[in-house]
Amino acid sequence: MAVPPAFATARTLAVAALCGLLGAGCRGPNLEFDCDYQSERFQSEVDQEGVLLPDIPQDEPFPVALALSETGLQRIIDAAVGMDIPFTGDLPLAGLTAGFEPMGMPRVVLEDVPGCVDCIFLDVDFFVSLTDANGSLSTGTGTTRLGIPLHLVPSDGSDAVGLYANYPELRIESLEFTVYGFDSQEHDALAGAMRILLEEKLREIYGDTLLLTLQPWMLGSDSVRLRAEKLFIFPQDKLLSVAMHTNLALPPGAGLERPSLPDGVHLGVRMDSGLFQAVAERMMVEDVIPRRYNEDGEPDGEGNFGVTIQSLVASTEPSEDMFDVTFRVWRTSGGSCGFAEILMPMTAAWVGRALQVSPGPINVLFGKGSGELAEEDDQVVDENQALLDTFKNSLAEQIALTMGLDAIDLAGQDIVVETPALHIRPDAVALDMDFFIVQEP
Repeated sequence: MAVPPAFATARTLAVAALCGLLGAGCRGPNLEFDCDYQSERFQSEVDQEGVLLPDIPQDEPFPVALALSETGLQRIIDAAVGMDIPFTGDLPLAGLTAGFEPMGMPRVVLEDVPGCVDCIFLDVDFFVSLTDANGSLSTGTGTTRLGIPLHLVPSDGSDAVGLYANYPELRIESLEFTVYGFDSQEHDALAGAMRILLEEKLREIYGDTLLLTLQPWMLGSDSVRLRAEKLFIFPQDKLLSVAMHTNLALPPGAGLERPSLPDGVHLGVRMDSGLFQAVAERMMVEDVIPRRYNEDGEPDGEGNFGVTIQSLVASTEPSEDMFDVTFRVWRTSGGSCGFAEILMPMTAAWVGRALQVSPGPINVLFGKGSGELAEEDDQVVDENQALLDTFKNSLAEQIALTMGLDAIDLAGQDIVVETPALHIRPDAVALDMDFFIVQEP
């Protein structure tokens, strides 16, 4: 069984000649060889590929999620906030002044606390000092737990979204300290009043603080958009997740289940498997992946041959590093027409810190019209090498760009990914990795 340009074989010419002798009555039984008919079928498939929605949906289900473990979030907080912890201030205390100052880095905790579902918690050790009009009287230490609501804020003029710590709405969940013979645990009423006053003061002092920026996709002509839409915190899993949506029309039912991270993994990206076919199809609409080819197998917008994608799914092989791509190569003019349907595996692997996607050998599944007349897969490769090479290499590049999503940006910091692992599954593609953060030079 062969695909173009070898569709016009001796057998197809014989069929065409017979149709000419028999007249119009031959068109019915041999309609699949008719170029007008196959061109219409080809265009019908093209029109359904790579459709864009008017805007990015904001509701579930979401096709992409970025997940941070509690440890991963700790690293982000350390890099973004450092010692600028929202726990510094002075309060009046029975004619004296109590001053508070953090001691060491905060410890991030994800906990289920009623009324603060979007909160992370910072355990902070601090110094406390007592002074009067004449100067210092005493110093002591204490510990507090701060509840910090997080929220997403879109950037002006782009699809970038900032993850902010909403310090003006922070909560002091607990406050314990000892100074100058005063123990907060022994004076609940006074300590409670101080906690309320200190909470109000901190809310006044500190403003909304950017922790990180979630960057959008940059694919093709940038018509494909991906934007962070919703924040989820799963305290029982010690996990923070940012759900993202795209303006690509996805298959019915596409969307992720609740994300999770394996032990020891601190950063993960989850993508619905249906996303990859939608991206590939859109890249064909934009001709980033060439759609049409000429007789020599070269990209040509007016060419006689075209390609459509039937499916792009996780491989049926017992492996989590392979996609199976099914596509059709069509002849739509210039002789007897038809298509051949081809299956091709694609393997993804990390090479250093780069993701590489490699096309595998093709397998002709079936054909219609002139596509029925090929006999061997080798013939398909030999006679259409240029067309197949261009298509499969362009497709591989776009899949790699899609999976290589670089979504996190820290001002003045570089996130360096370590030991990435890729899992291509029927429901989702998972990227699991560790990371560390370094100061930009």
